[in-house]
Amino acid sequence: MAFSVDILSLLSEYKVQLHIVEPSDEFMNTMILQIHQERINYLRLKADHFQQTMQLATLDTFNNVKSLTIDNFQKPIQIYNIKTYFPNLIYLSLHYNEETYFHSTCKILNLIPASIKQLKLHCISIHCSHCRPDLFFTTVNNPNINIESLVLYMDRTSKSIISRCAQFYNKCLLKTITDFIRIISRIQYVRIIINEGKVDTLLDVDEWLKVVNECRQLNKISIKVLKNISQGTQYVSKIQEIQDGLHNIRESITFQVTVR
Repeated sequence: MAFSVDILSLLSEYKVQLHIVEPSDEFMNTMILQIHQERINYLRLKADHFQQTMQLATLDTFNNVKSLTIDNFQKPIQIYNIKTYFPNLIYLSLHYNEETYFHSTCKILNLIPASIKQLKLHCISIHCSHCRPDLFFTTVNNPNINIESLVLYMDRTSKSIISRCAQFYNKCLLKTITDFIRIISRIQYVRIIINEGKVDTLLDVDEWLKVVNECRQLNKISIKVLKNISQGTQYVSKIQEIQDGLHNIRESITFQVTVR
């Protein structure tokens, strides 16, 4: 990624907000200091290049970044670098090109800075988390979790997650997701996007009732299926059952399912 000095001057004059994606070492060494810090509001990095990029930046280079995307983030200890270099971060997006363990995500939540209000997890699929459910819930003890919005984007649903479930839950995928949501007690909005799979796997009134009962500020749940292989409208009655059940707990809550 490279800019000429003239372009940088033009961007500065018109107060353009910049999205910087995977900056090279050359860019960090030559151009980053010529950009007004208040212009940089989004940054995307690969996890294996994260530390090197931060070493080429000053402590205040990314002070005004509100949105950060990290690809294949694996080391929770790097959260400390996020606290140091991104003091005003609001939106954190973690992208993985493999299946994700929520046990690992919980370790990240345990260190996440209080400034972050929105969290997105984009992965291939998720692993069953029920081999040690007690561990799953006790690993998070961070009082500074202020996440209000959670987006979970799965490229595909794992067809083997049920057979792998240690507790043999028929709806392991949904229960794994709802167990994780319930940890984020201040959550207000949940959005689940599945690129392919049966929407039926995410429709169980009892699981969503547990979530709403424990997450008192939750007011909107949105499920979007980008490629639906369910048959007809067989899930319509399940959606209605969930909507009615949630309204009995909190009338203002919205539960929405869309299929593209």
